[in-house]
Amino acid sequence: ELYFELAKYYELKGDKAQKKVICNKLRQSNLNPALREYAYNTLMSVEQDGILVTYGEDDTYPIWVLQTIENVRTDVKILHYNLLMNKSYREKIRTELGLNFSSEYSNTIKILKDVATKNRNKPVYYSLTVSHLVLKELKKDLYTTGLALKYSKFSFDNSEVLRLNWETKF
Repeated sequence: ELYFELAKYYELKGDKAQKKVICNKLRQSNLNPALREYAYNTLMSVEQDGILVTYGEDDTYPIWVLQTIENVRTDVKILHYNLLMNKSYREKIRTELGLNFSSEYSNTIKILKDVATKNRNKPVYYSLTVSHLVLKELKKDLYTTGLALKYSKFSFDNSEVLRLNWETKF
């Protein structure tokens, strides 16, 4: 539990060196093979330079371990819902990724929706663990690409993406 909080803290502070130390400890102490495989397949469900919104411990931390320690899909930017509620973190993300947000948020549902709806020109994906309340509101614009859901205002045939992911990436 402490490692989870420390990983989040160092991500919030932008301290990559200390985050790497904690991710290594997580890998050694807590990353079972099933969670690693789930995290890997989730990352592989996201297109190049995509943004993945994660929600829980079982998807966020194993993904951070894969990216930080094993250099898997470091092109994908992970946005963890808890951190998005922090205004200074949102400012950092706004600058780093050129994302748009409202100035204030009173709940996570609105901010999780805004990641996609206020940034339609960005490749935004949601992990399957994101709150059903958010996914329900975005349902008509979400497309399954494997273990992630792509937000798109333009419909597309995701069956080819699913087939390619299943046959070549997972």
